[in-house]
Amino acid sequence: MAIARLAVPVLVAGLMALSSAQHARADGMTPESSIVILPTNQASTSILVKNTGKTTDMLMVDIKPIDEDTVEVASIDPPSGTTTVKAGQQQKVTFTLLDEARKTEVQRLRRVVFEGATGRIKRDKKRNEVGVTVSQNLPLLIHPAKLELVRDPWKFLKWTVSDGNLTVSNDSPYVVRLSQKVVSLPSNAELGLPRSYVLPNARLTIKLPPKAATDGSIRIYPATVYGFQTDHFDAPIAKAK
Repeated sequence: MAIARLAVPVLVAGLMALSSAQHARADGMTPESSIVILPTNQASTSILVKNTGKTTDMLMVDIKPIDEDTVEVASIDPPSGTTTVKAGQQQKVTFTLLDEARKTEVQRLRRVVFEGATGRIKRDKKRNEVGVTVSQNLPLLIHPAKLELVRDPWKFLKWTVSDGNLTVSNDSPYVVRLSQKVVSLPSNAELGLPRSYVLPNARLTIKLPPKAATDGSIRIYPATVYGFQTDHFDAPIAKAK
């Protein structure tokens, strides 16, 4: 299987503020990996999803497009909302690339959301229990079969400054994931990128503060393909020609 078997960090979102008389549950559908990788030369890729809650829940799986690329790329089996998973049990979810997506020569990015539609929670006389749906939001990466899977694609980013603007360019075929926070050196000016990724052949531009106008390098905080933050990486800033 092409998916790395790594522990998934719990991504809890949308928890409600509850009164002291209530007890909140934050159980949900937990995938076995921190990413779904779809190589273009494989018929399909599968991932196990475990119901960590206490009720039998409906499994909801949704592939989300990104703003820059909204074309449908894969099908899901079983289809979202057609299968229930008992508490503590697992369900295999299979992703199959559509034919058009197999033609890509660069990596493509999506998000895939795993969620449980919760069942009824038993109530007793002492307290109320509130079922809370917890979504697990993972990157989905389409990877061309002939493309080497490099560990440090951020090294391909090019940073240039022109007219007070800093531009990062990605001329590589790789999706680069990184923190939106970057630091201009030596001024230590903190800057914010508009997105936490730079797609192949994409460019992002941000305004430099005056104190960073003559800085010569940029410090970034990249993430591995599996989403784990690495040590910072310093890259030179070139003057645009």
